[in-house]
Amino acid sequence: MMRTQLPGIFFVIMSLLLLASCATDMTTNQRWNNKTPELSLPKDLATPGSRAQVDLIAQGQGQGPYAEGGLARQDAQNNDIPPVKVAILLPLSGASQEIGQSLLKAAQLALFDLGADSFQLLPKDTGGTSTGASLAAQEAIQEGAELILGPLFSHSVQAVKPIATRANINVIAFSTDWTKAGDHVYLTGFMPFAQVRRTIGYAARQGLKNIVLVTKGDAYGQAIEKTLVSAASMNGVQISKVIRIGTAGLLQDDLQDMRLVRPDAVFLAMGGQDAMKAARRLQDAGMTSLMVKRLGTGLWDDEILAADPYMDGGWFAAPAPRLRTAFEKNYKDLYGVQPPRLATLAYDATALAAVLGKMGKRGDDGIYRPAYTAKDIRNQSGFAGIDGVFRFNEQGLIERQLSVLEFRNGTIVEIDPARSRF
Repeated sequence: MMRTQLPGIFFVIMSLLLLASCATDMTTNQRWNNKTPELSLPKDLATPGSRAQVDLIAQGQGQGPYAEGGLARQDAQNNDIPPVKVAILLPLSGASQEIGQSLLKAAQLALFDLGADSFQLLPKDTGGTSTGASLAAQEAIQEGAELILGPLFSHSVQAVKPIATRANINVIAFSTDWTKAGDHVYLTGFMPFAQVRRTIGYAARQGLKNIVLVTKGDAYGQAIEKTLVSAASMNGVQISKVIRIGTAGLLQDDLQDMRLVRPDAVFLAMGGQDAMKAARRLQDAGMTSLMVKRLGTGLWDDEILAADPYMDGGWFAAPAPRLRTAFEKNYKDLYGVQPPRLATLAYDATALAAVLGKMGKRGDDGIYRPAYTAKDIRNQSGFAGIDGVFRFNEQGLIERQLSVLEFRNGTIVEIDPARSRF
């Protein structure tokens, strides 16, 4: 059942190595090695299928800083590397347990796909609360975790940050709250900054030079506005009007003001029902999608929006859906349900932790140290995962190479592919 899909996933894992070198509910610690894992999974999935390929790249056959020798070459074939302990902090109970359990399953799938040996995953339940996250982080550190994956929510990241900083342990969290990055915290959530720049750059090349921004005026909208103004200036685009709406959405006065500036496009800094409602108001006011292009952010990476006829023709930047097709099929085949969109974050973070865990080196004291330092995590050559090429900047924010996507007849179509490297 699963074997025909595994090579595609292994290609992603191999890309992680190349660019870095250029379920069941789990409430107890699980040791991952070349033996069949202690979970009820199909035998063809539990058996590592491409260890030789992964090791070949780890020995320096790729391109980039690690491929020249040193970290990867030194211990790639060392069979007595001690267990590398990595904690993953998720809401495995409470109101958000469904998403937490889904992310944990994605993390498990990454380890099975990679066939990670000498890797011990320590799942910790945050309960979805700040207090729970704090206790989970302390427990993980006491048990010897050398890296923390998660937590998911902004308030939980805030609670974990001082604990990780005191212990000098890095955190790769799943939050999208960019204000929580830094001080040992790296965020993998989908950030709007690159999305805005990518979309505006593409729109400018297609001749769209006069854009109106519609925002709710919240923190997200303010970040979009600041980035949009900068991106527009760099691409010769004019932001002719900024409209900040309230709960009532676009008003008649707003629509009249918009008509006066005759925009080529309207950038809607919102998702979900807010975006669909705004698109319909534009349509009813005579500004059809053929006359005024709709632009947005990664919040539009949503099949519900794609099915809305008023959103048809809209452009936004996000990872291409085709990149996660094999992952989604494997996940569904194994667990019987479609993975949530955020599941790829847990998969990529876990795969990255496993790869960097085996790329460490032994010090003069003979102690093996995995490649979990800030320098290793911020490798500017980047990494490649389910959601494409990514890297972390000095502020701890993730940077992604994104595709430009379009809503077309109820589907999401890739119209300008992402670059394959930075």
